[in-house]
Amino acid sequence: MSSHQNTSKAPAVVGIDIGKSTFHLIGQDTRGKIVMRARVSRGQLFERLANTPKCMIGMEAGAGAHHVALVAEWRDLEQRIELLTEDIEALTADDESCRRLMTIPGIGVITSSAVVAAIGTGGGFRQGRDFAA
Repeated sequence: MSSHQNTSKAPAVVGIDIGKSTFHLIGQDTRGKIVMRARVSRGQLFERLANTPKCMIGMEAGAGAHHVALVAEWRDLEQRIELLTEDIEALTADDESCRRLMTIPGIGVITSSAVVAAIGTGGGFRQGRDFAA
């Protein structure tokens, strides 16, 4: 990655142009003179900023920025869903009512656990038709 920095002055402001995989940094001193120009990858961004003296940082909020945020959010959601699914699968494997419901074609861990959470063993119903109603 290319990088040019005038080390005589630390930037007072750093602007970040966010792309999908590359970030462009421009640092200006208190007079507005450019004292830093850098092109860094996503993985290098935090390291580069951590090694920059304390300053104001501005980021664009265009499509690239939203793309980066959504990808990160999407990964986080997928990870959380995977962990919750594992928890639900473990709970249904240990619950007799869930295991019995899962013998019905089309009923899996999510539906069986939801039904058991809502009605327990079904003891509040006189017959199956009462549950269906």
